[in-house]
Amino acid sequence: MDLAFFKESGERQTVPKGEVITDTRTQESISTIYFLETGIASLMSINEKGEKQTFQYFIKPGFLNSIPYLTRSRLGFENDRDVEVIAKTSCNIWKIQVDRFENYRNNPDLLNLFLDNVLQDYIFAMNKQENGSNGSTLSNLCQFIDQYAQPGDPHRRLNKLFTYAEIASFLQVHEVSVARLMKELKEAGIIAKEGHELVIQNEEVLRQWQDRV
Repeated sequence: MDLAFFKESGERQTVPKGEVITDTRTQESISTIYFLETGIASLMSINEKGEKQTFQYFIKPGFLNSIPYLTRSRLGFENDRDVEVIAKTSCNIWKIQVDRFENYRNNPDLLNLFLDNVLQDYIFAMNKQENGSNGSTLSNLCQFIDQYAQPGDPHRRLNKLFTYAEIASFLQVHEVSVARLMKELKEAGIIAKEGHELVIQNEEVLRQWQDRV
C-alpha cells in the first residue's frame, strides 16, 4: 500500500496493546482521522444490556473512524452512542487532522481508498445484523473464523488474541457454546489447534458450514 499521503500529511504512532486509539463521544466533533497500518484493533461500545461489547475488529490496513466522520460532517447525524477503538495488539497508526484530510478529499487514490473502506464497513454492519437475526451460532462462528483468519503458511490462522471468551463476547453467546462448537469443527477436520492459534484446514467445508442452520 502506498503510504505517501500519510507520510506527507499525517503523524505515525505506535499504540501499545490494550490502549485506546481513539474514542468518539456524543456531541463531540471529530478533529482527527485515524488509519490503521499494522496490527489488530477493535470497535467497542455499550450494548443494549449496558455491557461493554466488541462490535467489529480491524485486521487490515484501513480507516478506523470513517463512518462517524462522514455521518457527522456530511449528514449531521448523531447516534447517541459513545464508541472506542482499542488496540488488541500493538498497532501502528497514522493520525491526520481533518482540515488537512479535507484538502486532499478530491485526490482519486485517497478517495477510492476511503470509499472502499466505508463500503466494507457498511457491508460488515449489514451482514452482522442479518446474522444476528437469522444465523445460528454455528454459522456465525464459522463466518467469524473465515472473516478474521489471516494468511499463514500453508493455512490461514486466527490470531491467539481471539480466545473463546473474546469470540463469545463478540457473538453474544456463552463461552461454553463456543468451546462446544469449536470441538465440533475440530472433529470434522475443518480447523485445528497449532500452539495458541486456530488453523483452518478445510476452507471449502468451513464456508459450507456457514450456511448451516
